[in-house]
Amino acid sequence: MRKPIGIFFLALYFLALLRPVAPWIEYYANKGYIQKFLCINQNKPKMACAGKCHLQKRIAEANDTNDENLPSRINLEDYPLSLLTNEGWNISQVPQPLCVLNGAYQNGYEFLMSNAPFHPPQV
Repeated sequence: MRKPIGIFFLALYFLALLRPVAPWIEYYANKGYIQKFLCINQNKPKMACAGKCHLQKRIAEANDTNDENLPSRINLEDYPLSLLTNEGWNISQVPQPLCVLNGAYQNGYEFLMSNAPFHPPQV
């Protein structure tokens, strides 16, 4: 049951990805019809529009966003992410670790020659 639901949501996702490209796909699929019947500049052959005016109109419709449908901006100061506030903190007030780590590098690698059946291949 999960697989068909996953395929459905994957197809829905790809359809959403193709939505901005849909006017171009429609234009190239129906170029002859658009050029013959839907082109605004049919009477001006010098422009060599070939239906691109219709394509530009469709792209403008696809990119048109209605500001009325967009949600208003959320003030993030009204919704804190944690209960702690960072007001008044300086870098000097951050507690320092009590122990000092030794920065000397120690290589603890030892090669053990073994004939175990499961070992990495030798070069």
